[in-house]
Amino acid sequence: MSITFRRPTLDDAALILSWRSQPRINDMMFSDVHPDQLEQQRRWLAGCEARSDYEHFLILGDGEPVGFLSYADIDRVNGRCSCGSYFGTVEAARKFGGHVHAYFMDYLFYVLGMHKNVIQIIDANQRVLKLQRLLGMREVGVLKEHIIKNGVYRDVHVFELLRQEWEARRWNTQSIADSLRAFGIEENKCQP
Repeated sequence: MSITFRRPTLDDAALILSWRSQPRINDMMFSDVHPDQLEQQRRWLAGCEARSDYEHFLILGDGEPVGFLSYADIDRVNGRCSCGSYFGTVEAARKFGGHVHAYFMDYLFYVLGMHKNVIQIIDANQRVLKLQRLLGMREVGVLKEHIIKNGVYRDVHVFELLRQEWEARRWNTQSIADSLRAFGIEENKCQP
């Protein structure tokens, strides 16, 4: 099993939209998309290229696109951002989901040079809430009735992870160099 990452192109718009508009994914996101919004998806992808506060990748499992990874709200002054992902199918999530966390965190801390990862998860996403706790993310609070999703106010759980916490308990699934190579980056290009 191999895991690699590549930047999405405009040609990936239909695939990303097909994943993102699935109820099992869309219902867990802060914004909504619909399957008939291909041109909007293409414009969004094109606009991402000019942003300095956002990076994204397709997750490739055994060479095929299986999911999406993003780093949002990149704040280079304060050294923090938010990392999020989803898999296009339940099968891909089962096969690859348990193996990707170290890749995500290594890129965040050693390529982006962040000091902290801060994520927000809708309370309806119980599986991911449990997963974040298992991964060592620290829950720092709950924003009560923070967003409306499907006509219902939802709570949002906030988690964080500092770089030194990651380094103290980094999973030894692969080396940092292996993580970075999966993104097409040589280790000498990483942030100290």
